[in-house]
Amino acid sequence: MKHSVFNFFLFSILTISLYSCDSTNNQDNVKIFRLDEYLGKYMTMNHSEREINDSLMSSGIEALTYMLNFGHPDDSAFIKYANSKAVIMFTPDVHKQFPNLNEEEAALSAIKKNLRNELPDIKLYNIFSIVSPYNQSIFIADTTMLLALNHYLGPEHDAYSNFYDYQKLTKDSKFIIYDITEALIATSYPYIRNSEETILNKMLYEGALIEAKMRLIPNASLALALGYSNEQLEWLEDNNQQAWDTFISQGLLYSKSLMDFERIFNPSPSTSIIHTESPGRIGRFFGYKIIKSYIKNNKFCNLKQLLSPEFYNSQQSFISANYQANN
Repeated sequence: MKHSVFNFFLFSILTISLYSCDSTNNQDNVKIFRLDEYLGKYMTMNHSEREINDSLMSSGIEALTYMLNFGHPDDSAFIKYANSKAVIMFTPDVHKQFPNLNEEEAALSAIKKNLRNELPDIKLYNIFSIVSPYNQSIFIADTTMLLALNHYLGPEHDAYSNFYDYQKLTKDSKFIIYDITEALIATSYPYIRNSEETILNKMLYEGALIEAKMRLIPNASLALALGYSNEQLEWLEDNNQQAWDTFISQGLLYSKSLMDFERIFNPSPSTSIIHTESPGRIGRFFGYKIIKSYIKNNKFCNLKQLLSPEFYNSQQSFISANYQANN
């Protein structure tokens, strides 16, 4: 197996991939290859069994080997991986929690269809499920993406016992499709900063990401698209006007302060600068509200436009949205 150089895109919530499995019946079928299961059985396979499976798993193996900095993908690398703390700890629970990924594959197949209409230029990738020792749940390397299933074992799993509640919340399998979709969009349409970047610019981009997820994911939940619980979203909806007034009075909309960016966009227990009960990453919520207002008040806008630097780096976009928090 030839070792190649990969350009990594590490996505902190999260990054992953889609694989187009063409068939005579349905060319939109998406397959997630169970590299976690394959490597769990690798040392007990005979040579012919390995050769058959290697043809399916080779790009995933190379990506995993490179990600772990193991050098060439050979038996010694696989033994080292199999004996790692993360693999030993998580593999039994991953296989118990995810006996199959049929639900995720069905959702991804629907997303693939929607991409043709909404963002036809987005690149699709091969996807392999793994167990990972790293904090990132999704990794992208060239044409391959790796999904770390050990990040989705449920908020009550013992491995997350020392996490904050807001961190535990997203350790649920229902977030897999949302994380995948966001990673896919953000890889093809990354946020491009300019020299005059303000919080408003980032809000417009984050809002466009949420709108894209809502359009692409079948029966999408706004709470899940935002990374919230239903209760957190309900609090924001009920307190939208007050939170927005505080946001404006604090001078945050056009702030260029790195500290303000972190307060408004980074995952956290709350956005305390707004209210002690306000969920973290409130910039995403406001950004989505502004985007929805823009769509309502402007015809002929599509996702590609909303995700473009020309849109989110323009003051005119906010003006044209005519956003009113009480709407």
